[in-house]
Amino acid sequence: MSRIMVVFLLFSVSGPSSLSTFPHFQNPDLSFAPVHGSLMRMGSMQLQELMEAKRSMEARCLAAAGELKGPVAFSGRTAVVLLGAELPRELRLVPDRLERVVNDVRKRNDTDAIACRMWNGLIEMNRVKANVWRVTAECAWTMMGAEASLEELVVLGECLMRRDRRLKRMTLESLQEYLHRLEEWGSEHRRRQVRGWEKCHKALRIMREDTDSSQESRMRLLLLRRGFGNAEVNVRVENSLRGGHFYLDAAFKELGIALEYDGRHHAAQWAADVNRRKDLEDMGWIVIQVTQEDLENPEMIERLVDRVANAVRERSGCDFHPVPPLTDAQLFDGRRWRRQRAWWSC
Repeated sequence: MSRIMVVFLLFSVSGPSSLSTFPHFQNPDLSFAPVHGSLMRMGSMQLQELMEAKRSMEARCLAAAGELKGPVAFSGRTAVVLLGAELPRELRLVPDRLERVVNDVRKRNDTDAIACRMWNGLIEMNRVKANVWRVTAECAWTMMGAEASLEELVVLGECLMRRDRRLKRMTLESLQEYLHRLEEWGSEHRRRQVRGWEKCHKALRIMREDTDSSQESRMRLLLLRRGFGNAEVNVRVENSLRGGHFYLDAAFKELGIALEYDGRHHAAQWAADVNRRKDLEDMGWIVIQVTQEDLENPEMIERLVDRVANAVRERSGCDFHPVPPLTDAQLFDGRRWRRQRAWWSC
């Protein structure tokens, strides 16, 4: 049975034969195996919070779908929470009303509990349970292009591509394939491109798979805006001193610079991180630890930028200097990412 059901004209909420349109199949988002080991620092806390929000949203959706007496396809922020992902910062407040998607104005049927969203693009969805459906991660992310800022669209995309397979909902490849199908479907049905189409393609240029937290994504984006390169994420490093290996949150691997985001964790984890940092430094890495304050306090941001710039100068031998914060137009300019020369070059 196909992993994805493609729907061109969505069901009426009251049609008695609506369910026959949607064959039953397993929700693939719930079938991932968890990542093994203790490498997912802060992962259990984050996972628990996200899953609690997901279960609460499922209960709301089940109740709302029950009142409508038919299958309902949820979208937008409702779908993001159902996917177990974090909402973009500027959209963190979940609206009182749930959101469902339709692509025919005749099928609009707003209620006190559910608002309809018109979507003139290709709609793909998965079944959650009973009469509750939601758009796929790829479709939900593309829909959010009309609402989220460019930076938060990148963060959301990376939230949906976590290293922890319990939270991984899509890949860069599956997202690119969906956008290609969306474009072809629009041409075939003579539809204008959906709102946020260009923004989605710009965000794709710098998105990375297999991050561990939204703050790690924001750390990388902050440095990108100041002229640093797009750091690799979850870089595997073999521990030549004790055996085994580490995963670095982010790194400029060619320069031997590791960027480690420090969230709040218990004493045992803190002690393990101290040993981890010592081993990395003994193996020749420069380790730069980053806190939440480093990403939010203007003075601390400048100190962080200086720390990283000093490390780049030390390792590259070049007189590298960060730039004033780039605008969205500058940061996401495709020409910037086609340059061949190393970003720290003398």
